Amino acid sequence: MQHPKLGFEGAPRFNPVIDERLIAGKKITALPDRYTNVQPTIIEQKEQIVPPIVGPAVRSEVPEIDPLIVKEYEWLNNLKNLLDKPELDIEDYISWGAYHASKQMPFNNMKTTVTLMPLLSVHIPSQ
Repeated sequence: MQHPKLGFEGAPRFNPVIDERLIAGKKITALPDRYTNVQPTIIEQKEQIVPPIVGPAVRSEVPEIDPLIVKEYEWLNNLKNLLDKPELDIEDYISWGAYHASKQMPFNNMKTTVTLMPLLSVHIPSQ
């Protein structure tokens, strides 16, 4: 269950430790060499075969119908403009995620206190 409250960030919660000796003595074995040493791969074929182009090789200037595709081209145009700049500003976003996140409306996340209820009720018979 979640109990949202405005202005109250909740109490800090810590993981309970039952036996500290188990944590201090825990060791993880190393991975075998077959997982960590990867042999280099060599391409035997000297000539690359490139399939023929089917359809137009350049993007037409017809406006796109899908608004999501239009947003992708906006990001690509923004990226092209940023690559032409000699120095980037702090509000210049190159990555796809950062650009689209900067275009989203800001929203206020309410902090919640989380309660974990038992999944099964255990009945202990009284003696």
